This record gives sequence, structure tokens and C-alpha cells, in this order.
Amino acid sequence: MPILPDYPYLLDALVPKSRPVFINIYGRSKIGKTTMTLGAIKECGRPFVYWQARKDKPEILRQELIQTLIQQVKPSAKPPRGSEWQDIFAWMDTLAGETPLALILDDFHLLLEADPVIASGLQIAWDLTLQHTGLALILIGSDMQAMWKMMTYSEPLYGRFTHVFKIRPYKFSSLDTLFSWRLPDLILTYAILGGVPAYWDQLDPKQSLDWNLHYRLQSDYFKAEGERLLALLGPEKAYRKVLFALSRQTHTRRELAGKSGSLYTKLRPILERMEVFDYIERLLPLSYPVRPRYLSALSHYRLTDPFLRYWATFLAPSIYSPQSAPQRVLRSDLVAFAWRTFLPDMLVAWKTINNTRKEFIDPRNPWGDKWWIDDDVTVLVLDFRNKGVLLSACFCCDTALEAETLLERYERVEKKLGRLMPGAQSKWLVLAQKGFSDRALDLMKTLNMAQYCDDFLMLDFMLYDRI
Repeated sequence: MPILPDYPYLLDALVPKSRPVFINIYGRSKIGKTTMTLGAIKECGRPFVYWQARKDKPEILRQELIQTLIQQVKPSAKPPRGSEWQDIFAWMDTLAGETPLALILDDFHLLLEADPVIASGLQIAWDLTLQHTGLALILIGSDMQAMWKMMTYSEPLYGRFTHVFKIRPYKFSSLDTLFSWRLPDLILTYAILGGVPAYWDQLDPKQSLDWNLHYRLQSDYFKAEGERLLALLGPEKAYRKVLFALSRQTHTRRELAGKSGSLYTKLRPILERMEVFDYIERLLPLSYPVRPRYLSALSHYRLTDPFLRYWATFLAPSIYSPQSAPQRVLRSDLVAFAWRTFLPDMLVAWKTINNTRKEFIDPRNPWGDKWWIDDDVTVLVLDFRNKGVLLSACFCCDTALEAETLLERYERVEKKLGRLMPGAQSKWLVLAQKGFSDRALDLMKTLNMAQYCDDFLMLDFMLYDRI
């Protein structure tokens, strides 16, 4: 398996064995946080103790940690005199002696959930003892909101971490080193599973994508995985309802709530938590001049996690409505799915767009670059200074794109753009799976549009140049 992008930086943090290290590692579940950490620890030669937390009573967890430390570091050692968290962490200095020990606490978010006092215990032990030793203390967690909250101003561990790593998924090009499939098959695989190595391990690289689609990608493992990811958010059934709604199209908070005023208020923390987990993203409605209250009320939310999009679209129906669900997922369904969801995401990272970003983006713009104008169009770049917009439209058709279809979408979006941002100048990037008719090509020349087609092959230069 290729190394994660953050691996070299973690290794650099661990190599100096004479200074204390306090590291916070968090990221999406199954992304490879533990594998990366253990690999870096072993490569730098530090002795280490690995302990994985679980859901249990705090006193039981404390005793398990003490026993693990004694067994793996010094079997003849006596337990700490106190039984509180700060006593255990301060006792580690005596236990390790001159050894540059590394303690890895995996699933640390479960410890925070079982006993929030552990953060204060760590703070006391770090301030009084551990920061003056050669200890490396590494916390790993999949609850990104809990792990991020530890670093905020009001929390005990604020300012204590020497290094923080939010682990990013594998890049698309990593698939090419594991699977000898054609480029369109690799793109479909990444559109379904994203850059999550644990999901890739479920596939058989010796078989074709069509075989894996039938025997692996619709297996019980992947059906249960969607439920497990939702369970990380919490017990609320509203998470599932929001996920299913967003798998169909983008929505505002009011649209998600429907006629229920109480649900509208309840949705705010639900959406914020899903956003912190990188399951969804918030798109601001395009407007000029910018109206903050308008942005807050009419912000659109869209599902961004590739696997959850696949699960909600193809696997969840067989769980919750088996009678109406299709018997099997067809390749043609996946191609249409990828063009609708995955391709717009990749266009944002396109090398050419990144190269022109300095020309389009106003560095004084405080609102970011995630904007919404229409469900069928992606706002790639927005320039407030020169009132310029770069838009993209993707068409997945059985035949060549006709001029009437393209013109209908163009006129609809341009009408909105003229109303929301008067005087704006737009540029269009149009992609069509089966190419363009002659009349469509003439129309695009008239409108000065750029076009690509060739059934995914045009993505070769885009995806391999991703940053």
C-alpha cells in the first residue's frame, strides 16, 4: 500500500528522540491513521506502547491502561499510587526512565466520551512532568469534532500539542499502483470508494471491476459500513434522513426541515457535525454584493463523502426498502452516478483551474470559494473583483449532447446569474460523456465554451495532476 501524504511529516516529528512530542492525529474512519502511526514509530526506532480504547467504564479503562503499560514496558514495576488519569500519566515518566518511550492511545475519542476528565488529567501531567521528558504521546481518533474541539481555546489541552495531523485520503494515482485496470475502471472505483485504503483492500485486484461490483461492492461489509459511519455521528435518526435527502440533490436547511419548525432548529448542530466529519460541505448562494444573512439562511448542503454517496444511492435502499430496491447495481448506473457526483468534485482540483486561480480569486474575499447557483452547474471559480465566474456543466447522455439541452441549461443559469450578480461575465467548461452534436459544437463556439468528452478518458490529465 502506498504511504499516506502525511507520513513523511509524522516521521519528521518523531525522529528527534530527545524532545517531548505531543501529537493529535485525527481523520475519517478507515483512512489508515493507526497503520501510518505504527509504521512511522517503527521506522524511527522508538520503543512504543500501543493501547486501543473501547466503550467501557472509566475505572476499567484506567486499569487496562496500567496493565498494558506494565506488561509492555517493565513487568516488575509497581502500579501508580493514585488511580486518576493524571496519576497514571505522571507515573509513566518513572516507568520509562531514560527510554524515549512513545505511548499511542488509539480511539481516544472513546476515552473522551467515557470520561471527559481525561483531558484535564493529561494537561496536568504534561505541564508538570511529561513536557520535560523525551516522551512521545500520540492521540488518535475518528470523531473529528471531538478531536478538533480539544484544540480550542476553552479546552484543557489548548496550546499543548506540538503537532496536529488531519489525515487526508489517498490520492487517485495510488489506485494505479494497486490495480492494473483501465483508467475508466479506476475512476469508477475512486468515485465509489474515495481514497480510503480499507475499502480498497476489500476488492480483488486480480478480478475485473465488473466482477468486484457484483461480488464485493454489494457485499454485507459495505452495506454495514454505511450504518457504522452514521453511528459515529450519534444515535439520531435525523442523520440518516439528512443523508438520504442530500444523496439526491443539494438542499437548504429549510428544505431539509420541511414544515417542521422544531426540526429546522435541530438541524443546525446535525449539519455542523456532518460537516466537521467531512461527510457534507456547505455551499454559499452566489450573490453580489454579499449579504451575510442571506448566505446563512439559504446556504446549500451537498454530500461529499464518495462512499456515503454510493451507499445512500445504491446500497441503503436494499436495507430499508428491499422490495423496491434493484436486484443488482449495473455498470451503466455507476457511470451516470460518477458523472453526476464525482466529476464536478474533480474539476475543482483540475490543474488548469489551479493555475488560473490567481487570476480569478480575489485574495481579499473573506467568504471562501464554495458557491452554489444551480444543482446542475458547479461554480469552479468566483472573482468578486472583476465580477467573473467560471462554471462547469457535466452531461451524462446515451447519445451526443444536443444543442437544445445545452442551451436550456445555459439560459436558465445565466438568468439566475444576471439576477444574483448583475454585470457578471461567465466562462463555461462543458463535459459530455458521448460527445457533442454538430449543432451543439456550433453553439459552444458562439458562446465561447470549452468542451471535453471521450467517455472519461479526458480525465487522464486532470486526475493524475491532482495536488
